[in-house]
Amino acid sequence: MALFQKLFLMKAKNRLSPPDQLRFLKRLARLMELGYPLIQALETLQADEQFRSMTIRIKLTLKNGGTLDQALVNERFPGLVTSFVFFARNGGRLVESIQKGSVLYEHQLAQQKTLRSTSRYPLILLVSFLILFFFIKRFLLPSFTQIFETASDSSAAQYALFVINALSYGLIGIMVCASGVFIVWRVLIPRLHIKQQLNLIRRIPGYRNYVRMQTSFNFASHVGSLLESGLPIKDVFQIIASQKQLPILSHYSVKMTRELTKGVLPSEILKQMPFIYHNLAVLFQKNVDSETLVKDLAVYAEFLTEDMHRKTIRMIAMIQPAVFLMLACFIILTYVALMAPMLDLIKTI
Repeated sequence: MALFQKLFLMKAKNRLSPPDQLRFLKRLARLMELGYPLIQALETLQADEQFRSMTIRIKLTLKNGGTLDQALVNERFPGLVTSFVFFARNGGRLVESIQKGSVLYEHQLAQQKTLRSTSRYPLILLVSFLILFFFIKRFLLPSFTQIFETASDSSAAQYALFVINALSYGLIGIMVCASGVFIVWRVLIPRLHIKQQLNLIRRIPGYRNYVRMQTSFNFASHVGSLLESGLPIKDVFQIIASQKQLPILSHYSVKMTRELTKGVLPSEILKQMPFIYHNLAVLFQKNVDSETLVKDLAVYAEFLTEDMHRKTIRMIAMIQPAVFLMLACFIILTYVALMAPMLDLIKTI
């Protein structure tokens, strides 16, 4: 039986798409909100053909002593969701945690959809331009060069050839660099130690700001939810340090636990963390009780969510103008490079 279960898990390669994952989470939270225990809620969802194989695997993980967050990780749910479920294991409020993770996941999917729709037209234009550019360089430019070289002064033709070659090599270089960065980021970076990753991220201005905002949100949200359950602050950071879904937060929590043991104040420790907004330290610096701190952290996390959504949409909106501007520059340079020798040829007639 155990062998059959292992073979079943290995054979099950079909995973839900992100929109279907979101739909599953919403239905699961809704059933549990209505009073269904977790196993019964999963059995109810199992009636849906689309969720059947996945719910069977999740139930099997739970019956074998696993946790819900582990089961969701096995099903390739994003860390954005599984981190909330992990912390609910210690702080309670599982339904609320699933709902919070679902809301953020829905925002993320909406932003990805906007990004795809925004970049689709510029991408089509870019591919069309590359095809046209290849046609000019491969067929049209050699004919022009032969004509212009018969003229008394072929410097304009040489200039046109230089510009076209520079543009073509520039485009190839951009594509090679982009591909190299993508491969390095997806393959090599995750293998680095977390300190090396942070040092590298610190050198990337735009991405550095995004990681700082995301880490500050995760810190405020998860620390607040665990404090709300009544845990001491040192236990809160020990729990956060034990999770793997958010490595930066885990790294910082290890440092927080170590410094708190030495008697250092949380506000002073937070000021030493470059990927945590320093105004978070102000919240801990106040002489307030735990209940007030929980409220402040919840409001802070809500404001950061709005800021992240606004800045992400604004960044996506800049994609089309940036691509159009780049294409316009390439088209103008190509046009000038082709027309300059023609004007010189006309002058010699």
